[in-house]
Amino acid sequence: MAGRVLGIATAALVALLVGLWLMIRRDEAAVLTPHDVPSATAEVTQPPATGARTGSAAAIPLVRPAPPPVTQLAPDPGLPTEPPPPPVEDAARKRPTFKKALGEQVLATESLIAECSQQAMNAGIKLTGETAVSFTMAQHADGKIVLESTGVEYDSINNSPMIECIRDAAKQINLETLPDGAEAIIGYRKVRLKDGAVVENRMSEYSVVRGIAP
Repeated sequence: MAGRVLGIATAALVALLVGLWLMIRRDEAAVLTPHDVPSATAEVTQPPATGARTGSAAAIPLVRPAPPPVTQLAPDPGLPTEPPPPPVEDAARKRPTFKKALGEQVLATESLIAECSQQAMNAGIKLTGETAVSFTMAQHADGKIVLESTGVEYDSINNSPMIECIRDAAKQINLETLPDGAEAIIGYRKVRLKDGAVVENRMSEYSVVRGIAP
């Protein structure tokens, strides 16, 4: 009888130990709640867009790269930077310039010729024809250029007062200089009248006189 009791007590003790061991295992086992398990459909946090604010973080400004600097090419030292100076005028280039100035002086005295022709018409004479007169202008020792003489090359007007008036018109010519190396010039004026009107008055040509004694 005692052995049977001992067996029952032993079995109960073993059952108690097994039950205790199972309870300890349950307590040690970690039971995960739904909050602890990551959801497969959890929202994925996207990185903030450029320039947007996230919380208290400041937006990052968009910085564009600066354009590259313009490089200025240095001038080629072999190329001229300024136009070359004009060539020095020689006597041949000065001749047309003097001719133009002399021609302008001849034209400036046309009013004197027209006045003489008007005087003839006032006297009842309408002059028609043409003439060519010469005039010599020389430079004196004091530097002044004066009228030396006049002459008639040809004449078809046939009126002495008119011809003298045309010759005297050369006294009003004012020159500041003569061509290089010239001591005098001889100019030739052509005048043409028609019914008392001056229809032509111009310098036809001039020549240079050198070596005139003072």
